Amino acid sequence: MQISVKTITTPLKPTRLADATVELSDGSGHSVEISDIRILRNQKTGELWIAPPTHSIAHPQKKWDYAKTCEFSRALFRDIESAVLDAYAAWQQGGGR
Repeated sequence: MQISVKTITTPLKPTRLADATVELSDGSGHSVEISDIRILRNQKTGELWIAPPTHSIAHPQKKWDYAKTCEFSRALFRDIESAVLDAYAAWQQGGGR
């Protein structure tokens, strides 16, 4: 599986460092694009990490709950995170945000 970071953009929300869009392809013409991947920093450790896209669900007892839009195997998620964080570092060096 090939992972290609299509975009790194300035986020609309101030709690994010950046947003990313990633394309996963199998090399035979089939692909899927995943947008709204959030790049974040742990406030205590300073570690960078990514959060996959989620969607909100309204509940009567509480205001909102959030569910993952897609789920990845642990190994695939690590590969996506590595690619996104590498692209984010390059984006920063190139003058991004």
